[in-house]
Amino acid sequence: MNKSDSISELTKALVKVQSQLGGARLDSSNPFFKSKYASLSAVWDACRKLLADNELAVIQTTSAGNDNNLIIDTTLSHSSGEWITGELPMILPKNDPQGIGSAITYGRRYGLSAIIGICPEDDDAESAMERSINEKKPDSKSKDTVEKNVEAAKEDTNSVDRTASGEPHVTLMKNLEIIGWKANNYRPASVYIQKSYGVGGETFADTLEVLSKEQYAEFSDKVQDMVNKKVKK
Repeated sequence: MNKSDSISELTKALVKVQSQLGGARLDSSNPFFKSKYASLSAVWDACRKLLADNELAVIQTTSAGNDNNLIIDTTLSHSSGEWITGELPMILPKNDPQGIGSAITYGRRYGLSAIIGICPEDDDAESAMERSINEKKPDSKSKDTVEKNVEAAKEDTNSVDRTASGEPHVTLMKNLEIIGWKANNYRPASVYIQKSYGVGGETFADTLEVLSKEQYAEFSDKVQDMVNKKVKK
């Protein structure tokens, strides 16, 4: 973070903003978890008037970083001339206009939320993720138990919405549980995605959100292959 020599007036103004600041409205849907999240527009709606009333402005710019990175710079500026700024490097999920646009929107949303202190009205991504999985856990690590879980996952394909990749999200989540990637809020899966595709988020739901349709389909196929190999052992 960089800042002006003094931020006393800016801090006083931001204290007033945060004393009245509400949560950002959950106005968008995450098809992977059948849950909602606050879009960039909703985050702006939560703070725009309060910022203006207290003579604060937010400026967001972009620049090219190294190794396929995009930098989102977010600056909070006060009418006194005081300012603070921070940068958020975003690894492009796909180096085309769609991938760049998605990274910019994602980075601006988190940059704005962080510098103002905005939270969603109800961030239930993790609980929604849990609800999407069959709550019945395998009672052992035996081959029979694994095979039963695989068959149950296949049966669910006709009862859930399908993702753009053609594979139901619920099947992916069950497969992650079968191969042991559900541990620590799906951290093994998040680490694999970050290493393979160079993208990630604060939660596993966020991580899946920034995957392109092609990357999601490829990841689902790789997980299914791991399940098949586990069953054959």
